[in-house]
Amino acid sequence: MEKLNLEKISVSKDYKDGLAETKTYGPSSVAYKKPIKTEWFRSRGISLEDQTIGLTTQLADAEGLVGDYLISGGDKFKKEIETQVGEAKPVYLIQYKTSNNRYGIWPVSARNLMNSPWITSAKEAVIQSFKIWTRISPNMANKTFDVFRAAEIENNRSSFPDLTWDLPYDECLFYAFTDRVITEDNYKRFEPLQRAIGGGNVARGIKN
Repeated sequence: MEKLNLEKISVSKDYKDGLAETKTYGPSSVAYKKPIKTEWFRSRGISLEDQTIGLTTQLADAEGLVGDYLISGGDKFKKEIETQVGEAKPVYLIQYKTSNNRYGIWPVSARNLMNSPWITSAKEAVIQSFKIWTRISPNMANKTFDVFRAAEIENNRSSFPDLTWDLPYDECLFYAFTDRVITEDNYKRFEPLQRAIGGGNVARGIKN
């Protein structure tokens, strides 16, 4: 049997297969939290007024891990769920993208009844990030976010890549919450919710 010449059949390191690449996204690649302090980010939109406001509540999963859950449905349904769990809060669901191409949803409180510096500075950061690359860093002493803007270089251009939104907002939101969405279709069997209300009848006052 003739031996194969491995040098002739192996693929060189610079071989190109000619296939175009498209990045794919999923729950593991979309964060539901604010950008970390080392990340430069941009937010999708023009103003806070055009942002989606969602109603969230905190529940525990089967392992006891507490997280934010999104309540989806009509106003009456949302109010009933809020009554059952005891507390829910409206938040701006801000889609952002970092300079290293990471996506996330930043929940920023849509209320600021106590004029919290944390909430005020978060909103200021989001508003700035609609237009320019922005970074935030928690200032624990002052209980606020320090907000930074990227320095501009020659010809009024930054050193960051061109901004494109290749992940649609609704898909980004879906990946951020995955199985943490309470709906009018699943609330009766939604285990974190049922545990929170002690197995009571959440259907009271809700029409099927």
